[in-house]
Amino acid sequence: MVDEIAKLLEERSLILDETPDDERVDLLSEKIWTLLAARQDFLPVEFIIESLTKLGSAPSILYDDNGHFTIGGDGSQNLPTVEEGFETKETYFEGSWVVKPGGWKKTIREALKTYFKERE
Repeated sequence: MVDEIAKLLEERSLILDETPDDERVDLLSEKIWTLLAARQDFLPVEFIIESLTKLGSAPSILYDDNGHFTIGGDGSQNLPTVEEGFETKETYFEGSWVVKPGGWKKTIREALKTYFKERE
């Protein structure tokens, strides 16, 4: 399943580079989201998170110091603006996220399930 999703992500990327307004980009995105959601119990969490970022999402794994996790998608953060060569110069990072009541879970996997449910 990882290989299938990786292949679809690559296909989407190639189409997006050549013709960003091509309707196939959205169709592939939806297909990939559906596969990730359907197989989330079996796919590695890092693969899922990285795949979501390739679809334009910005999932952030948050921890509350009390043993609970959430995956934040609603929030804001500053972005580094100075680039030198291929490396981005380090800057201070500030971020804030909105976590709905009941959004904290005991495992990252449970938080991921909530993340997908909220998208439905």
